Amino acid sequence: MLLSLAFLIMSLSQNAYSIEPDKLHVPSPDWQDQIIYFLVTDRFSDGDSSNNDQGAGEFDQQKNEKYSGGDIQGVIDKIPYIKELGATAVWITPVLANQWWDPWNSHSGYHGYWTENFKAVDKHMGDLNTYKKLSSELHKNDMYLIQDIVCNHVGDFFRYNGPFDPKDPTKNFELNMDSKPSYRPSQYPFDHNDVRNPKDRAMHVYHWTPDITNFNDPKQKYRYQMSTLDDLNTSNKLVRDALKDSYSYWIKEVGVDAFRVDTATYVEQSFWNDFNPWMENFAKKLGKKDFLIFAETWLNADPFRPEGDKEAAAYISYGKFSSIINFSMQMDIERVIGRGSPTAFLSYRVKNLYKYYKNPHQLVNFIDNHDMSRFLSNYGKDNFIQAMAFILTIPGIPSIYYGAEQGFKATRSSMFKAGVGSEGTDHFKTNSEYFKLVKDLIKIRKDNAVFRRGEIAILKDSKSEPGVFAYEMKYKKDHAIVMLNTSSDPVIMDNLQTDLKSGTVLTSVFSNNTDGKPIIIGEKGGVSKVLDPKALSIYIVAGNDSARAVQNKITEISVLNFTANKIMSGNFDLEGKADDSLKDRDILLVIDNNLKDAVPVVSIGNSWSVAVPVDNLSNGAHELVLVAIDGKNNIDAISKSYDFSVNIPFKKVLEFNDKAGDDKGPTATYSYPSDATFKGQMDIEKVTIYKAGNNLKLSIKMVNPISQAWNPKNGFDHVVFSVYIGLPTQNGATQMPFQHSEIKNGMKWDYLIFLAGWNNAAYSSINSSKDNFGTPVGPAPKIEVDLKQGTLNFTISAKTLGRPQTLSGSKMYITTWDYDGMESKYRQLAPNAMPFTFGGAASDSPYIMDDTDVLLIP
Repeated sequence: MLLSLAFLIMSLSQNAYSIEPDKLHVPSPDWQDQIIYFLVTDRFSDGDSSNNDQGAGEFDQQKNEKYSGGDIQGVIDKIPYIKELGATAVWITPVLANQWWDPWNSHSGYHGYWTENFKAVDKHMGDLNTYKKLSSELHKNDMYLIQDIVCNHVGDFFRYNGPFDPKDPTKNFELNMDSKPSYRPSQYPFDHNDVRNPKDRAMHVYHWTPDITNFNDPKQKYRYQMSTLDDLNTSNKLVRDALKDSYSYWIKEVGVDAFRVDTATYVEQSFWNDFNPWMENFAKKLGKKDFLIFAETWLNADPFRPEGDKEAAAYISYGKFSSIINFSMQMDIERVIGRGSPTAFLSYRVKNLYKYYKNPHQLVNFIDNHDMSRFLSNYGKDNFIQAMAFILTIPGIPSIYYGAEQGFKATRSSMFKAGVGSEGTDHFKTNSEYFKLVKDLIKIRKDNAVFRRGEIAILKDSKSEPGVFAYEMKYKKDHAIVMLNTSSDPVIMDNLQTDLKSGTVLTSVFSNNTDGKPIIIGEKGGVSKVLDPKALSIYIVAGNDSARAVQNKITEISVLNFTANKIMSGNFDLEGKADDSLKDRDILLVIDNNLKDAVPVVSIGNSWSVAVPVDNLSNGAHELVLVAIDGKNNIDAISKSYDFSVNIPFKKVLEFNDKAGDDKGPTATYSYPSDATFKGQMDIEKVTIYKAGNNLKLSIKMVNPISQAWNPKNGFDHVVFSVYIGLPTQNGATQMPFQHSEIKNGMKWDYLIFLAGWNNAAYSSINSSKDNFGTPVGPAPKIEVDLKQGTLNFTISAKTLGRPQTLSGSKMYITTWDYDGMESKYRQLAPNAMPFTFGGAASDSPYIMDDTDVLLIP
């Protein structure tokens, strides 16, 4: 009786939503005014529990690799929640019929990217009618539906279990006979997937090939399998026609408003030249004149390098996409705001918006997604707020990944109570701290057209360290300025220049870690101000107060013996003059805007002098400025800023040789995960340590070739290095975060350097514990990979290590393991190895595959 009542309640709930035919097809919106909410359908909300378990062993709400129960009805039920947040478009992971269980990888297709039928709704997700309801309900609420599509591949239905012979693709070929619900797709022509069958082979629906091993080889990139998924022959007209027929079906039947295209960079350009215009024309006939098609273009974008932007932009210019997901921007957001790299990295990327993209306002900006660690999990609350504010105040369409508004740290945890990773709680709280924060920032964007339609210009940045980042947005008569301090220390924002009149008032509409008081523009449009640690302020130009501008006039300090752009290899002297009014005032030398490490100058009358220290500066560009600050942290005297460079050679101070073949854990019983891509990548051969001043460089040579199996943006994968550094003057921690172990030989660590293929970060031991890395510090290390020599080189700046007086007597300890970026945690350990789980010990044993001795830096 109780079960029948539950089904009745569920049925009544679903019937509360009716499909209105005139709400299936609505005109396209102006996309630059939209806010995207991106969700993993299976992990968002379970609106129909009757479809959860399809009896294939694929459903388990306690396991990340299995279905959890979220579905289309769940999304419908939570439209009011998404709308209250302020989002206006909902991007859902694919809901098409999928491979449910892949025994070769011990994983389900809950995420939706392992298609087995491009014209059917997966039974776990609902049915066609429910999908129509979602479209109708969104449109009723002036919201839009974005369907995630895949053209590159289907699921994992075949493989090569042995060497691949391109002259005989039948050799070592096998079908995944225990795959559920079938060993092949159920849709024609994709069901013809057996190369051993002459008819199937003649149809050539697939590239019968093994996994990509060299992502720089165009043949492999476009024809080989990515992550074991069966690569479609998208040059085949039969395949192209089937894909066009399948995806136009969802535009016609459901009224989807846009496509996000998965793995677009793995499909040849000629396909997109055919597919995209065809889809746009089809949508236009249904009244959607701006059907958005945006591509996943996960391309590497190195700092101050244009290649990532150029290649991504080509998908718009030549690939006929409406837009792309702006991975280049995301990478520099992560480097700058997350890892503390120089803010000039981000300035360069912003300038590229206008250099390479014909419409920056249509690019999709984001800070994290379903394929990477969450920004919050790696970099903490203050950095998260800055990153979120940034994407909501610059040109482009912001995309908010579900759960960000609830402070999620795991990449694919469930929002609903019963789902995996939910910790038994529903996470749809509209009064939570993060929900209100994201909602407020979205509202600022929606209320101010300058952030949705304006043009951006950089006003101030930092060339070598975390610190000042200020930019303006202009639209018609509207003018806004955003100021960030990406450093954990107070900084000087000196001599920022605007084109605003003296006395112009900047009113804060949002602030974090600062008082949010109005700013009065000074003489010649200038602003000089102390920015608090991790400060963020969003200002709108509002009014004029010329009287206060006169009162706040800043005196100039002159420098007499320095010309800009000098190259320094050691300390140097600086001298100058100050106004008579500053005779009894303290004047400070500030390098790279960092107020915490300011050096007091020696004053005699109105003359001053100071020795400029460089041992704690990294090699490269820097700037200095002289300031006088009153007791209320107001700047009342300042010099011009001067650029200079440091060049101190690195010298070898220590070399450690590690035994080959000892990558078997502390008990010598550990084994690597069983997936074929794990090939002993965690075995250290030699560590060499170099110093330049108080900057460190590590060169780690590995026993086996460096792996790039998954095209990692940092140049290596299948290993994460945890580098623990203990300074001689501090008392740090002994617990190794997340590694189920304490550091050996009585060492205490003050700094942890986390180095992986997709992310690298640095932490101090403050607030660290067994399940917390500690307090993020920056800048993150610079990474260089030498494949030929088999070495990984990591440069750690003195700034990252708190600018120590000396490194002599410091200790270092290095371990290897691996990290699961999709789950934002170290890979698990079990008695028996599985495809992506280490074997050989209990799950709570130390997560250490190989390690060094505790190394003493002389």
